[in-house]
Amino acid sequence: MKYEAKIISENPDIEEELKIKIKDIELLCFVEEYRCSVEVGQEYIVDLEIVVFDDLDIEKSTVQAREMTQQADSFAYCIRGVFNPSNKKIDSGIDIDLADEDISGFWYLENQFVELNIDRFNIDIIEKVNK
Repeated sequence: MKYEAKIISENPDIEEELKIKIKDIELLCFVEEYRCSVEVGQEYIVDLEIVVFDDLDIEKSTVQAREMTQQADSFAYCIRGVFNPSNKKIDSGIDIDLADEDISGFWYLENQFVELNIDRFNIDIIEKVNK
């Protein structure tokens, strides 16, 4: 899914690691592709997708919150939000697109708070936002 994101920081030791900010949410992402060069502090159009190495497992959340929590210092996150299976999205402060995932077994969680653990966010940097 495409978003406007501000580049917060780059890792000089790991070229594929980039910290971004979408709305008020900071995310550590794995860069799949740079279609343009980036500068810290600038805003870009990015394509963000979740990566789950094993099977997708969406569970009802005991915490009723829209949030994304990084797991230690890794690329992994716990995503919490409201599940909308007809749109294949979780509203966690920003919409998380599940279009590439099989959600057929999770319809019973429609419009409920859920949580999902992902292995990382992949990001493509598309173009600089001209303001």
